[in-house]
Amino acid sequence: NYDFSSKYLAEFVFRYDGSQNFPSSRRYGFFPAASIGWRLSEEPFFHNAAPYVDQLKLRLSAGQTGNDKVNSYQYLQTYSFGNNYVFGSSDVSGIYANTMPNTRITWERSTKADFGLDATLWKGLLGVEFTMFKEWRSNILHARSVTYPNTLGFSSLPDENIAKVNNHGFELKISHRNKIGDLGYRLESNMSFAKSKIIYIDETPATEAYANATGHPLGAGLYYKSLGIFHTQAEIDAYPHQANTQVGDIKVADLNGDKKIDSNDQFRFDYTDTPQIVFGFNTNFQYKNFDLTLFFQGQTRAYHYDGQFANLGDNNNDNAFVAREEDHWTVDNPNGTMPRAGANAPGTTTFFLYDATFVRLKTAEFGYTLPKKIASIVGLSDLRIYASGFNLLTWAKSIKWEDPELSGDALYYPQQRVINVGVNVKF
Repeated sequence: NYDFSSKYLAEFVFRYDGSQNFPSSRRYGFFPAASIGWRLSEEPFFHNAAPYVDQLKLRLSAGQTGNDKVNSYQYLQTYSFGNNYVFGSSDVSGIYANTMPNTRITWERSTKADFGLDATLWKGLLGVEFTMFKEWRSNILHARSVTYPNTLGFSSLPDENIAKVNNHGFELKISHRNKIGDLGYRLESNMSFAKSKIIYIDETPATEAYANATGHPLGAGLYYKSLGIFHTQAEIDAYPHQANTQVGDIKVADLNGDKKIDSNDQFRFDYTDTPQIVFGFNTNFQYKNFDLTLFFQGQTRAYHYDGQFANLGDNNNDNAFVAREEDHWTVDNPNGTMPRAGANAPGTTTFFLYDATFVRLKTAEFGYTLPKKIASIVGLSDLRIYASGFNLLTWAKSIKWEDPELSGDALYYPQQRVINVGVNVKF
């Protein structure tokens, strides 16, 4: 690293790593990185023009990293017992190759560049950290999507270093500290945005371009677009539908306009369980001997498909989940907003795809510290009484019946709300 007059900063670093997960000829990877920084606030011309800026640094960095956290020894041929042979009148155990090895497997690579600034203003009243980044991931292991004959002798092709995925986004942190009389406080907020895009995965082109994974975020699923529920037979007769569709079934969009509902009407939904935006807000207040700390966290631009929720109510005796069944379609409730029991659908639809936006009061703590003069009377140097809580409150936009932070079908042990009351004593 290099530092000139505390103004101009430079750093270079590299790694040369080897991994037993790759063959000896492709085992080692060279991963360099470099960064430069300019403390603009140290320049006389800038300080004179903006004296309210305590510190301002611009920074730029670029570098590579490698990933070897892949299934081990994919470059080796492995065998299994089976496919016995008969010699004379005896059945003899056979042995056969059970995988096709990839003898050229090597490191997955990530090349990342970012530009940012760090600043404090007005004698520390305001702090800002901002970073924009772009990431190019290459050599990602992925199996080719090609048709191969049974004479190949294997049921699948090996993973190869062929896929490419790009990511871009930004991170922002803003902080404020101040003291007004006996009240001192600190406010900190942070937010990050990240979005991926598949550049290449060697997929077989879909009949309809909107069903391809290429060009969409990593993990984007295929869905049928729901248009609500068929409430009358007239609605069914007037719109394309599958055979055996009944009143109370989910209405699916005919995306390609061919007057029928089939797999070509599936599309890639660009949001996944992984949120594109996460954020937090942390506060601390101190007034004389009292203190209060609150931490909020949340996410948005994330969606969960709840398969368990979709399957509830498959028959009239399976209506225990009130949130799913309180307004399902029946002959006595023809305007119900939920499908009928055992509703028919062509596959996974957006009807049960829910916005996972939420804000949570993750932690809170309130305390009181006994004045030292009073504490010393009873032989103590310090005494603090406090009450704290975790997972106290959650506001969710759509998902009310389970934790919106966790993906899946609610088949997990839920996060617990914890309340603590305690005393810290120093002698």
